[in-house]
Amino acid sequence: RQAADEALLLFENNGVMDDTASAEVDLLHFDEDMCLILELIGSSHILTLEIDQDVIIGRSDHADNFSAGLDLTEFGAYQLGLSRKHARIRRNGLQLELEDTDSRNGTFVNEQKISPHVPYVIRNGDFVRFGNMKVQLRFAQKA
Repeated sequence: RQAADEALLLFENNGVMDDTASAEVDLLHFDEDMCLILELIGSSHILTLEIDQDVIIGRSDHADNFSAGLDLTEFGAYQLGLSRKHARIRRNGLQLELEDTDSRNGTFVNEQKISPHVPYVIRNGDFVRFGNMKVQLRFAQKA
């Protein structure tokens, strides 16, 4: 968040952001007219997700009658170490936040492990690893 706040403060004398500040804001900006594209690395699968409320990312368990908001079971979630309730993604203002929900095998953003229950602001183009499942996140306008 600090980087975004700093980017917003980087104005030239004429009130126009410089190129560095503009690029940083674009990487962070996610509004209600946007959707999240998840490209599963190592496969041809691309998923589109609208973030209107908190979404649990994980795998469903029919024995417990649990269904994840973004169910990655069919993409090998169990074998790749995803927990049932692995992570949560939410829109907070004009940003997207990712939070590990104390998963067994962790959540990593650009190969840096994020702390459980601490929201992490994600950027357009970030690589995320849920356990051993790797995805790249892209922001796009809704169709």
